[in-house]
Amino acid sequence: MSHALKAKEFLPSITPDALRKRAKTLADIRKFFSSRSVLEVQTPLLMPYGVSDPFIAPLCVSTQKSQFLGYLQTSPEYAMKRLLAGGSGDIFQICKAFRDDPSSPLHHREFTMLEWYRLGFDDRDLMNEVADLLEYLGFARPLHSTYQAIWQDYFGNNVHDLDLDTLKQMIQSHIPKLSSNYAVLNQADGQMLLFSHLIEPKLGKERPVLVYDYPTAQAALAKTSKHEGQNLAKRFELFYKGIELANGYDELSDGDEFLKRFFEDEKTRQAYDQPCMSIDPYLLAALDQMPECAGVALGLDRLLMLQMDKQNIEEVTFIHDVHKKG
Repeated sequence: MSHALKAKEFLPSITPDALRKRAKTLADIRKFFSSRSVLEVQTPLLMPYGVSDPFIAPLCVSTQKSQFLGYLQTSPEYAMKRLLAGGSGDIFQICKAFRDDPSSPLHHREFTMLEWYRLGFDDRDLMNEVADLLEYLGFARPLHSTYQAIWQDYFGNNVHDLDLDTLKQMIQSHIPKLSSNYAVLNQADGQMLLFSHLIEPKLGKERPVLVYDYPTAQAALAKTSKHEGQNLAKRFELFYKGIELANGYDELSDGDEFLKRFFEDEKTRQAYDQPCMSIDPYLLAALDQMPECAGVALGLDRLLMLQMDKQNIEEVTFIHDVHKKG
């Protein structure tokens, strides 16, 4: 009897040893949150509305007869915020998420995410809890640094004072190969391009680092505030060995402000010739009822890769050939 696959080609990308280590880490995460009375929840993966962020590409789902069903969620954020508005209290979730980005050693279209929300926390409180979780899992406790301090150390100027023309000039000077084929449409584009290509690969080489007080142009769904006369986004990210691991907010709970940012995202989508997104009316209604809280999403496969000292995300999860295409 002939089989199409060669010997051992049927084997999954993850080894039994890594599978056991993965299971232990997931169990430890559940123990961590249980000890803090944070409730584990599950929300749908298939939802009728997708994320508006122009830099996150969702996967669409249709029937064989081409009837559109919805989107595989890029994170459980929208659904979890509806739970918060409904009185769930502190919650966490370990789930699959999907993003239509090219495969790489750090990303596949299907991946595992840990997301949690803490009532009464602000971004500083949640940063401390992220640090507690890392320590609990055996990592060094992260350093803390403002976005501006890191930017100042690399570029020698104040990111909050730079207009779009100056950012474009900096891109032309520092990464000229990208300036000709990347349309920098606004300040967020320019800031993210310079940070991700030049600064991010150098972050957290020795130990994890939490970067906070982002420019307001990158607020996304975080609140903004003024500190020492400077407008800032109450947002943070976690980096280790040049890899982005987590993204957290002091959560926006203002439906009108959400609408404003949604329409700004739609303008960017149109400029990049991306399909428009419909507003999620359930999320919009929930935001005005949502309690004050902070939330964070953490890429578990990347965390596991670093924990096991692996070089490719395939070594810590089951990657099928379909995930490697594109």
